[in-house]
Amino acid sequence: VSYKHQVHIRWELPGELMEAGEDGKQYPFSVGKTYTCSTDPKANLRHDLVSWAGREMTEEEVAGFMLEKLLGKVCQLTVIHEKSKSDPTKIYANIKAVTPLAKGSVCGDPVNPLVHYEIEMGKNDVYKSLSDYVQGKIAECDEWQQGADAPADSGEAPAPDDDNIPFHHRFRQQHTGHRHHAKPRRFCIV
Repeated sequence: VSYKHQVHIRWELPGELMEAGEDGKQYPFSVGKTYTCSTDPKANLRHDLVSWAGREMTEEEVAGFMLEKLLGKVCQLTVIHEKSKSDPTKIYANIKAVTPLAKGSVCGDPVNPLVHYEIEMGKNDVYKSLSDYVQGKIAECDEWQQGADAPADSGEAPAPDDDNIPFHHRFRQQHTGHRHHAKPRRFCIV
């Protein structure tokens, strides 16, 4: 059995609003993409990071890269709506390209909070703020089932450090990741 560490990155779509909820407010839709957590030159994550930055990453940037530094960075996404191969009645929004925000474009402040969560943090305030769907995915992880829900830190997101990342624009994102085979082995949200 071989497991691959994966990461799921989610972006907020400020121009695509859901209908007003019970609170009367409209919230932006979000879309995500799952990657193998690798910065190898052939990896899809590296490909999208390079495309997003608009330039190749240096070996120093690759060696020091931390996913949580992506929090709050803006980008432009190309999203294609495709029918499910197993059930043509279902349509999925798939991210095909991640690029820098076009010159002259403006992206407002995030509506939803930017968070960092790792399974080792347990059932802290960040975990409690996650959707039922995400909490369900976490519950499937072997680490969670083996008691990884110990007390944790405050759950505050680390402040982004713009000095060490190859991105010049802010985007709104959060990511989840896990190792998986038949079921997830790990789950992390940033």
